[in-house]
Amino acid sequence: MQLQDILTSISDEDVEHVYESVNGKINSDEGIGAFEKIKGIMYAFRSAYMAKGQQKNMHRSYVSLEKNYKVISGKLDIHLREMSEKRQTTIPKEEATELVSNLHLVLNGFRELAKSIDRDEL
Repeated sequence: MQLQDILTSISDEDVEHVYESVNGKINSDEGIGAFEKIKGIMYAFRSAYMAKGQQKNMHRSYVSLEKNYKVISGKLDIHLREMSEKRQTTIPKEEATELVSNLHLVLNGFRELAKSIDRDEL
């Protein structure tokens, strides 16, 4: 299986559900569900990527994206769980909205990296 095929399982609708949840437009549990799906697919992508063993320059890009993804996903995870538990959130709504936008950008970065890796393997 190619790496980009794994990431196609993450839809724009999944990211939109997280965004809408952060902004109170849908139930926070729906946002958590979409976010858990994204995290699961990213775990599968990470495992497949590591199994392939990549060129040094591709790996640098991967590490940079992964670092950003971990920071973003960690903060979003906390925020969504606090919302679900009806607790005061430690991250302001505006920052959480920006995190979702950054998540979308990082996911697109992973998609581009996956395309490059898959293309190089042909």
